[in-house]
Amino acid sequence: MVNDTLYIDLETRSKVGIEHGIYRYVSDPDFKILVLAVKLNDQPTQVYNVDQDGAIPPWVVQRLLDPLTLKVAHNANFERVALSKVLQHDLPVEEWCCTAAEGSAKVTLPRSLDGAAKSLNLHFQKLAGEGDDLIPFFCVPDKDGTFRALADYPDEAQRFATYNARDVDTTWELYKRLESEIDMGTEHLVYIADQHINDRGVLVDIDLVHAALEIAQKNQEEVLERAKRITGLENPRSVQQFRAWLLQKGYETKSLTKSDVVKLLATVQDPDVLEALRCRLQLAKSSLSKYSTILNCVSDDGRLRGLYLMNGAHTGRWTSHTVNLQNLAKPKYPLERLDYARKLVKKRDYDTLKQEFESIPEVLSQLLRTVFISPEDKHLLVADYHSIEACVLSWLAGEEWKLEVLRKGKDIYVHTASKLFGIPTEEVTKEQRSKAKVAELALGYGGGAGALLAMGALESGLKEEELPELVSQWRAACPRIKDFWWRVHREALNAIRYGTVRTVGPLVFSYDGGLLKIRLPSGRNLIYLQPAITASSSGFTEIAYQTADKGELKTFSTYGPKLVENIVQGTARDLLADTLVRLDHESNYQVVMHTHDEVIVEAPLSITSESLCNLMAQGPLWSEGLPLSADGFASQYYCKA
Repeated sequence: MVNDTLYIDLETRSKVGIEHGIYRYVSDPDFKILVLAVKLNDQPTQVYNVDQDGAIPPWVVQRLLDPLTLKVAHNANFERVALSKVLQHDLPVEEWCCTAAEGSAKVTLPRSLDGAAKSLNLHFQKLAGEGDDLIPFFCVPDKDGTFRALADYPDEAQRFATYNARDVDTTWELYKRLESEIDMGTEHLVYIADQHINDRGVLVDIDLVHAALEIAQKNQEEVLERAKRITGLENPRSVQQFRAWLLQKGYETKSLTKSDVVKLLATVQDPDVLEALRCRLQLAKSSLSKYSTILNCVSDDGRLRGLYLMNGAHTGRWTSHTVNLQNLAKPKYPLERLDYARKLVKKRDYDTLKQEFESIPEVLSQLLRTVFISPEDKHLLVADYHSIEACVLSWLAGEEWKLEVLRKGKDIYVHTASKLFGIPTEEVTKEQRSKAKVAELALGYGGGAGALLAMGALESGLKEEELPELVSQWRAACPRIKDFWWRVHREALNAIRYGTVRTVGPLVFSYDGGLLKIRLPSGRNLIYLQPAITASSSGFTEIAYQTADKGELKTFSTYGPKLVENIVQGTARDLLADTLVRLDHESNYQVVMHTHDEVIVEAPLSITSESLCNLMAQGPLWSEGLPLSADGFASQYYCKA
């Protein structure tokens, strides 16, 4: 039970850049709270010059430690972690509410306070221009490493106090606008689990990171010299210089993205151009920069914290923070080969690594997952849901033949191939299964030949002229899914047109206060802000809506199959969220990482991956009839089995 609400905002300094994450930021010896603004309930906001006073006011400390006082902040993880550091006391996340997480989830607002305030046209707008001037002035050290003291600049300090107070007033007004939508029940439990995962972090093999960076540097220097020798260019990394060189060789390209270079490689005959392009790919390997990012963000105890942003995507899914864990290279090597490469890197055996593997950047990219390790007395349990999106889509649409296959634990791709090609399952060839897999992954949300191409249809043995027929075959095999797209489309339009509540199976569509709401089976709503019925260039009826994109509201359009994609991914997110909450109450399962369908847990050696998979497969009460299953394994480092 909450008796009072404390709204709070901090202005701080540190020699560590905030881009390295709040946990690393506050660990800097020079970290300090400069100004603190607080508002108790609806009382006037008060500002304190902590830099000058030397301490947080006792009454504020008392409120921070009071379990019956709700603490509200925008991006509350910052205030909670910073204040816990200063007070030398872990402030329980259960007592906090984050208006950034709530705003992005409930009304799809931009996560920034400035963006949220502008989107809702709040009375109290953030003084963004003041912050642009004053934060570098007081919070960032000069070139000699010193900071400016607020006492030495009274005019600027007063402006800083006003800026800080406005942030609290804006947060207070934002909370009041969101209060009726804020769920302090199920979703607050998800937020608590999320913050525990961010606080816990994952252990990093620091030696492997250093070794990888040393080998990468040596390889980059070697490749750069080879590229210079082949091309005669001063800087082969320069797009302008490299394009000019290619033109001299008879090859013209407007850009040099990875896909452009790969396409060129398929057409080039000149051995020098081939080698130069291969060098170009190695020099541009972006995943190697993650090693440096990890090193910059890891805490002194070797753990990497603050990796996740709850409700970072429109569907409610998490996005990554500091180090992007959701676009790590897909594994190409078997585990034995991966382990061998890992040992060579840790030994700094550059020569053997070059002899044994075709591309050092590719090896290092493959090893990135293995940087995340377990303590010696524990292991990592890695488990992921089996075909989660296909499972949820079939469940919502009522595609019974697929559900039956999944319930029996049979190979969905073999059975799909059987349907597509009209043959018994036992006669399905490996090639036919591969084609069916591409179709399953690409066509669930209304996609056509283009979606198949994007999913790698040609690489799977399909010919381009086969694709339209495959689309027709898949839709014929999945009539309930096809029907589901257009039922969702129709009822979303009807909810907007008539302001009535509509249903499609367990989904509830409603329109209220400029919001199209789609209530998912979990009870959580997907939100479409300011929806309007429009026509596409071809005359097809669509729904235009606004959502946050790069810090501001932008207009997008959607229709039945795209709405279904959001619904399926939102439901899959809720299944993962339920698992994270249940694991948060299990002392033997310490979640350290997760992705859309995967959970990585630090556990005692006596706990098996089977037990984690069984827990994930239980599902929440609302998922009755959904054939959930998970596959997993145990390892001393993170990898894919």
